[in-house]
Amino acid sequence: MLSSVDENQKSKAIKSGFNRLAATDFGRDAWITILSRLATRASAGLDDPDAGVKDEFAVKSSKGSFSISEAVRDQLYDYIIHDWKRRIDVAISWLNEEWYNDQILAQSSRSSTKNGTNAHTSSTADAPKGNYQRCTLRMFDGILGFVEHTDKILMRFLSEIPGLDHQILSRLKTMAKDPERIDLACTSLQYLYMFRPPVRTIVVDTLAEMWQENDRSKPSAGKLLRKWRPDVLGEDRSATATPAVKMETEGQLTKESANGALEVKAAS
Repeated sequence: MLSSVDENQKSKAIKSGFNRLAATDFGRDAWITILSRLATRASAGLDDPDAGVKDEFAVKSSKGSFSISEAVRDQLYDYIIHDWKRRIDVAISWLNEEWYNDQILAQSSRSSTKNGTNAHTSSTADAPKGNYQRCTLRMFDGILGFVEHTDKILMRFLSEIPGLDHQILSRLKTMAKDPERIDLACTSLQYLYMFRPPVRTIVVDTLAEMWQENDRSKPSAGKLLRKWRPDVLGEDRSATATPAVKMETEGQLTKESANGALEVKAAS
C-alpha cells in the first residue's frame, strides 16, 4: 500500500515544527510514521505475551515465527532498498524511531533497577537489547552494495542517523576497498568531522585504520590525517621509508640498493 502512494505528494499538515502531529492525513509521511512506530513500539508491549505458550494448534513453519515488530522491519527494509536514493528519508525516520525506543527502554530498565523492583533478579543479561545498532548495520550494508562514487546522499544518511560508533563507520573502510569510492569514503568522514564534533575521535580512528590497511587510500586519507593526526604519518614514514643512502667511510663508498642489500665500491 505504501508503494502505491504517490511519493511526491505534499503533506497536508496544518502545523509544522515540533507542535505538529505525527500523522494528520493518509499520505506517505503519515504511513511511514505509523509503520516505523509500529515496528519499534511492538517490542515495548504490543507482542502477544502468550506467544509460544498456547501453540498446540499452531502450524510451525521451518523458518519459525516472526513477531509483529520484525515483520514490519523486514517490510520497511525491502521498501527502502527497492529505491534507496528516493527513500533515504524513510530509512532515517525509521532509524530515529529505533534509537528513541532503545533509549526509552534503557531508561525504564535503569529506573526499575534503581527503585529496587528487581534488585535481586536483575542483571546485565536481563537488560533490554536495543534494535537500533542491528537495524542500522543491516541498512548500511544493504545500501553499500549500490552506492556509486557520485552518491553524495550517503553523507546525508550518515549525518542524520542519531547514533554513530566505530562499528558503523568501519563500513566505510569496506567501501574504500573499491578504488572509485575511496574519495567518497574520505569525504564522508571529513563531513562528519566538521559537522558532528562528538564523533571526531571515532572518525579519525577510522581514517587512520583506512590509511594503514588500504594502500590505495593513502593519498586521500593522508591529506586529512596530516591535519588531524600527523603522528600516524610520521610513524609510517620512519618504518617504511627506504631511500638510497650514500656515505663515505674510510675511503669506501657504501650505497644501499633498492632491495636493501649494501653495495660497497672503492672510492675514486
